[in-house]
Amino acid sequence: MKKTTILYQTISEAIKKDILTGKYPVDSFIPTENELEAMFEVSKITIRKAIELLVSEGYLEKQRAIGTKVISNRLFNKLAKAQSFSTILTDEGLEVDKKILTIRSLKKQEIADLGVAFQGNVTEVKRLYYLDGAPFIYYTHYLADIYHGINESQLDQLSLYQLMKENGQTVARFEDEFDVKLLTAAEQEILKTATSHLLERRRFSYNEAGQIIEYSLGLYNTDLHAYRIHYEV
Repeated sequence: MKKTTILYQTISEAIKKDILTGKYPVDSFIPTENELEAMFEVSKITIRKAIELLVSEGYLEKQRAIGTKVISNRLFNKLAKAQSFSTILTDEGLEVDKKILTIRSLKKQEIADLGVAFQGNVTEVKRLYYLDGAPFIYYTHYLADIYHGINESQLDQLSLYQLMKENGQTVARFEDEFDVKLLTAAEQEILKTATSHLLERRRFSYNEAGQIIEYSLGLYNTDLHAYRIHYEV
């Protein structure tokens, strides 16, 4: 597994170099997955991981049924300053999987207790992340009403923030709050833990207009792995 991780990073750096040197200009499309697979003589999953890394760093954007577009050729992108936690884990050679538990629409009045000023109704998405097969992070996301009709296959194909961008909502900034939460019996069952308290992260994501477009609650079983953030400077 570690070898695959190093390989996709190497391919990602090679594609990034071609972007930075102008081989793939901004607004152009990089070769298809099949073409890249042949060029680098690796598996499709390795190519996909390399592309996903460049998407997370703000260099590429996946456009469904069209291709993968170059959106930046800056050496340092705003999105590259902090790696996602799942990227950090996979870079360590750990296996990270996710499962959609539920997706449902909620009226604005149904989320009044959250104390979050959404403009209208929301879509609630509950997800469970696994670390080497063990339940690790339990997420509850509340997404602005623009995501009406979101389905499981969309979340399997794209990251949550890629899906938000495809629906016309780009995250301009976000704020994180951390606390220790007393677990309910249901949360203990979902995470398969007897621990009474876990780390909770609350994230508030805003668009360019300053409107909240996502509010999420994440429960992290830090008995399995510490919460870690890597920054580039």
